Amino acid sequence: MSLWCGVLQSPLYMHLRGLWLVLSLLPHGIFEIPALLISAALGLRLGLEWLLPGAKGIRLKTLKKNVINAFTLLPLILLLLFIAAFAEVFISSRIV
Repeated sequence: MSLWCGVLQSPLYMHLRGLWLVLSLLPHGIFEIPALLISAALGLRLGLEWLLPGAKGIRLKTLKKNVINAFTLLPLILLLLFIAAFAEVFISSRIV
């Protein structure tokens, strides 16, 4: 009887363990992933508009515009990362 209980219990335990891991990563991932995507989008936009400016002599204007956009979104990115760090320390550690 104990052999069958172990055979049936092991896959269920591994499935719940994986679910537990996802649940422990979820609270800070909700905030960290959007911060990563926003900052990656800003970097890609800066690179693409720098390489493909369209007209001559517009690179400096494009650079200024993208730097201003980056600095206006920087507080949002930092806030999201701060909330993610707070959730990782105080919420995810209690789940695990």
